[in-house]
Parts: sequence; C-alpha cells; structure tokens
Amino acid sequence: MASYITLKFLLDDGRNYVLGTILVSIIISLLTTETDSLERDVNALLDQLGLDRSFFIELGIFFVLFFLLSHLYFKPFLHLFQLRHSRTVKDREEALHLMALAQAKLEEYQKALGEQRVKSKKEYEMALAEAKKEESKILTQAKEEAKKITQETVRVLTQQKEQLKRQLESEVEVMAQGISERLLSRKL
Repeated sequence: MASYITLKFLLDDGRNYVLGTILVSIIISLLTTETDSLERDVNALLDQLGLDRSFFIELGIFFVLFFLLSHLYFKPFLHLFQLRHSRTVKDREEALHLMALAQAKLEEYQKALGEQRVKSKKEYEMALAEAKKEESKILTQAKEEAKKITQETVRVLTQQKEQLKRQLESEVEVMAQGISERLLSRKL
C-alpha cells in the first residue's frame, strides 16, 4: 500500500521526473568520477548504509521500470479512476438537477391543483347559490299559485254558499207557505 501511495504521489507530481533525472545524473556522475576521495567517501557511505554498488544498478532498473510502467500502466489506470470519478460526480450532479426539476414540477402541479380546487369550489358555490335562488323563485311562484288557487276556491265556495243560501231562502219560503197552507187546510 505504501508503494502504491508513493507511486501515486510520483505520478501526480510532474516534478518527480526532473528529480529522478537529477538523481540518475548524480548517480552516474558518482559512478564515473575517478577521484579517490570521492570514491572513498561513497564507499564509506555505502558501507555505513549497508549497500553495495549493485544498489545503483537496481535503482537505475527501478527508475526505468517505473518510467515504463507509469506510461503503460499507471497513467491509464489513474486516468480510468479520474474518468470514473468525474462520471460519478457528473451523474450525481445530473441526478440532483433532475430531482430539483422534479421538485419544481411537483410544486407547480400542486399550486395549479390548489388553484383549480379554489376555482372549482367557487364554481360549485356559485352553482349552489344559483340553484337556491332558482329554488326560492320556484317556491315563491308555487306559493303565489297556491294562494291564488286557494283564494279562487274560497271565492267559488263563497259564491256557492251565497247561491245555496238564496236558493234555500226561496225554498224555505215556498216550504213555509206549503206547510202553512197544509196546517191551515187542516184546521178548516
């Protein structure tokens, strides 16, 4: 894991190639220098670190392999990670955007639905008021018609009563004369 982090750090930073090149040039210059003092100092340093000259060869091989692998494997692999990350972030942002749009549409729909409910309620109340008004009008007409019919009936009944009374009065007179004549004819 530590080597992966080191490799990732080296790949992420463009200066590592410059540092690697400088390190290789220092190593090459150390190897090619023929001075005894420098050679003694290097040998003393290597002995002190417990390293021999094969270390520099291995280090050179490591840098060559690292350079080759970074171009053939690490950079494409990191590119895939970055691409995946950007797609994930892009998809997440798009999903958030779509959720915001859906929420806005839902709020718009609920607002329109509320307005339609208010409008429908007003229309219902107007229709109900109109129906009550019409009902009141019809009831008033019916009451007036019933009142007229009742008044007409009372008038007709009053006329019939008067006519019957006159008829009975005339008949009572005739009957009274008939009765008095019978009573008088019996007495005689």
